Amino acid sequence: MKTANLFLYLLLLATQIVIIYAVIYMGGIAYGGIETGLETGGAIVMNAAFIAVCWAVILLNYNSITVNMGGIAKVMAVFYGYVLVASIFAFPEGGMRAVRALVAPMYPFGAFFAYYSLAKSGIIGEKTILLGQNIILLSAIVLFGSIYKYLSLTASGYVNVYFIFFPMMWCMLFRSRLLQLLIFLAVGIVAVYTNKRGVMLAFGATVLIFYAVKNFFIEKKFRLLFFIAMPFVLAAIGYTLYNISGGLDSSLYTRFSRISADGGSGRAYIWSAIIDAYFENSILWQIFGSGYYGVINLMRGAVVGAHNDYLEALYNYGIVGFGSIIAMFVLLLKKSVSLISKKSFYAPALCGMFGAYIVLTNISIVYFILYYSMLFFGFMGYLAGKIDLEDSSDLRSRNAFYPNQNIRW
Repeated sequence: MKTANLFLYLLLLATQIVIIYAVIYMGGIAYGGIETGLETGGAIVMNAAFIAVCWAVILLNYNSITVNMGGIAKVMAVFYGYVLVASIFAFPEGGMRAVRALVAPMYPFGAFFAYYSLAKSGIIGEKTILLGQNIILLSAIVLFGSIYKYLSLTASGYVNVYFIFFPMMWCMLFRSRLLQLLIFLAVGIVAVYTNKRGVMLAFGATVLIFYAVKNFFIEKKFRLLFFIAMPFVLAAIGYTLYNISGGLDSSLYTRFSRISADGGSGRAYIWSAIIDAYFENSILWQIFGSGYYGVINLMRGAVVGAHNDYLEALYNYGIVGFGSIIAMFVLLLKKSVSLISKKSFYAPALCGMFGAYIVLTNISIVYFILYYSMLFFGFMGYLAGKIDLEDSSDLRSRNAFYPNQNIRW
């Protein structure tokens, strides 16, 4: 069992690194972006390999998934179960568009439950898991650095910094403060270089919340240093955002008010159009949505998505999808508060991830985009698995001390 899990974990790492290489190098240089190239044979094999490995890990550790499954995992299962059923039966598309409608949801769903099962089973040690994620982060940095001169030639080039930002989150589970700090600094420098506002905001939220929770609630160390350093850090982040935007009245406003080449601008216009279109449709349509391509078709291919996961879920999958996203937000918030109160080791990491989640689900795409989602939801799945294990252990401890606590008198 351990040998099989280790072999599959190595395959999982290998497929993720291949995907990162294909998107950063082949996608950024040869094809001109992350959307193109899906129809090629190599891309189909790459996607099929990753999804197959995820399912192999899930099936191998199926029992560990179903025992004491927590709320986060249950919501993820229900939500993506509905998304997949909708993609297969309710909202047919022709050709490769139908394939994408099935493949895209499998990236976050497969990654979440593959890593969730690895965490719940405990067969592979945490040090081995973290070593593998370090390899992914290092591979992404090397690939990104090797072609950084050419990234500006494509509209989607710099967005590949997400391949560095999401693997960075695993360092929040490191025991070494120095290693955490070095990784944070390295990724922060890359984020500033790329001028990606979403990444910088998410990075700032992750790091600030992580250290705040860690220093004030869990370890209660370096609190004075945190108070002294944070005003300077916030000032530096604000100054950087202001300068790369050319001032609040120019580029930053334009970014939200107009649609440009990368399909990521014009958020204010996109959000308004989605809300108006949603309420113009029938009640049945509002409940179940229009399918994976709803927002893309609405905007006639001018955008890659709503750049707001709540609106994307609402328009594409109706009240069912929107309710799932809201439920996930509530569960992550409640679990963050609960872990802080218990002084859990995983509290700073979950809270830091939740900070990035809040930022990116509101101004970017997390649930509904190929490739990047596998990294974010892989980390979320692993955290959810470890937290569920911790909760199960606490429950067993309580039952050991109070064996009759569940008896009704």
